[in-house]
This record gives sequence, C-alpha cells and structure tokens, in this order.
Amino acid sequence: HYAQSRDAEYYERFVLNFSETALSALLSREELRLLREKLVPCVVHLNEEQTELMLDFFKRVNGYFEKSGFLSEKLQHTALIQLVMYVVECTQGEQTVGGRQIPAQIRTALTYINQHYSENPGLEEIAGACNVNKYHLCHTFKEITGATVLEYLNNVRLSKAHSLLMDTGYSMEEIARETGFSSSLNLTRVFKKAYGMAPTQFRKRKESMR
Repeated sequence: HYAQSRDAEYYERFVLNFSETALSALLSREELRLLREKLVPCVVHLNEEQTELMLDFFKRVNGYFEKSGFLSEKLQHTALIQLVMYVVECTQGEQTVGGRQIPAQIRTALTYINQHYSENPGLEEIAGACNVNKYHLCHTFKEITGATVLEYLNNVRLSKAHSLLMDTGYSMEEIARETGFSSSLNLTRVFKKAYGMAPTQFRKRKESMR
C-alpha cells in the first residue's frame, strides 16, 4: 500500500506484502531463510532511476497476474522473483539519501516496531528499546525516514491489516486486535484516512474481483 506524510515536505512510502506461503512454492526452505536474513528492517530512499525500475517491476507483475493462458503462471512466478530480488538489491547497505548510513538506534526502532506493532507500543517504550530519550528519537527518526514514529507505526499496522483483510476471514475486531489498534472503530478511521474507504468496503471490493 501507499502512504504520504502530511507533515514532511516530501514523503512517500510503498509497502509490499509477500506471502511466505506463496513464496514457498517458488523457493526452497533454505532460499526462504536466506531471503528473510537479507530483508532486514531498513529505510531506503530510492533515486529517480530506482523508482522507475521499481514501478516497472510492479507493472510487470500486475500485468502477468491479469493474464491467463500458455505459460502465464511461469511468467507470473518469474516476474515475482525478479521483483523480490530487486527489493533485496535496493535494501543492501541500508543506504539513505546522500549515502549516509542509518544510525543503529533507528534500525533498532524499525526492528522493534516491526516486531511489536500489535502490542501498541508507546513512544517511551520504543525509545527505551533504543536506549535514547524520546525527543532524540523523534527528531532523528523523522530526519532519516521522513515520517514520524507514529506514522511509521500506523503504516506497519495498516500493511498487516491490509494482508489480513485479503487473506483471512477475520472480523474487524479481530484484525484490530491483531494489528494493535484499540478498536475496530480506530482501525476503520485510520484505514479510511489512508485508503479513502473503510476496511469492510476494501474487502468487498477485493472479493468481487476474485
């Protein structure tokens, strides 16, 4: 899914959900293990050329999945693997704009949020996991990622909610509980703000397209 910050001068974030179950049909157990090791939490600011290439991969994958017929499944698998490998290539080195390395405390914050998003962690808790005060974390996190800590946390939650809406029959209350939102009403409010529709509408639209 796609998110844009209201506060930063320019901030866009694209989130991809790869189903490990689906990838297991294409990759061996060892290949999946190596892929998980390579896709460590990081923030990558793509340059113009990388952005164009990434969008080209998106279009190619989407195009093949809309086709059927001779070798269509093979083409889908090939395009998906190419996309995954390009994502891995972009994440290697964990570079940010200007070639600066992401500070260790920001990598720790990213990892902590990705692992504990469902527990509704507060700013103090996240800062404590990074051994920095919350003011330093807020300033550095925004400078490096272009997003506030809360924006990043909500984007992680939304990406998980997005996946659960597509792949499970969970109720809105169950999805809210799994993704760290205080209630289904809170989930709906944040989801609608990001996508322009309620999660129930999103699910119905996806089901009607199957």
